[in-house]
Amino acid sequence: MNHSLKLLSFLPMLIMMCIIFRFSAQEAELSAKTSSAVGRAIIKASVRFLEREYTEEEIVQHAAAIDGIVRKSAHMAEYAFLAFLVSIPLITYGARGRILLFLTFLIPALYASTDEFHQTFVRGRSGTFKDVLIDCVGIITYVIILKIFRRKKDFTQN
Repeated sequence: MNHSLKLLSFLPMLIMMCIIFRFSAQEAELSAKTSSAVGRAIIKASVRFLEREYTEEEIVQHAAAIDGIVRKSAHMAEYAFLAFLVSIPLITYGARGRILLFLTFLIPALYASTDEFHQTFVRGRSGTFKDVLIDCVGIITYVIILKIFRRKKDFTQN
C-alpha cells in the first residue's frame, strides 16, 4: 500500500480526538444543555414507542433523571469508537496480537487522561479519575470485540 494512503489511516482517529477535545472545551452550562437535549430526545422516542402521553414538564423531569446515564454512556461510546479508530492505523501498519490490543487500549486511555486534565481548565468543568475509568470501560469493550474478531479471523484462515 502506498505510504501516503497508509498515513491517511490516522485521519479518522485525529478527527475523533478533535471532536472529543471540542466537547471537553464546552463550558459546563453548554455541556449540560447538550446532554439534556439528548436525554429529552431519548424520553420523547420512548414515549412514542410505548404509546404514552407525557407533558413537556414530565419529559424534562424524566430526561433529568437519566442525565447521568446519558453522559456516562456517551463517554463510553465515544471512547469505544476512538479505540476502533486507533486500531485502523495500527492494523494498517502491521500491529498484530497482544501489541495491537495493548496499543488499542493504551492510546485512547492516555488521551482520556489528557482530556480530563484539559477539562480542569474549562470554566465550570472538572476532570475526574472516575471519568477516565468510564472511558476505559468503553475502550476495553472495543478491545474485547477486536480480540474476538481477530481470533475468529485467525481461526478461519488456518
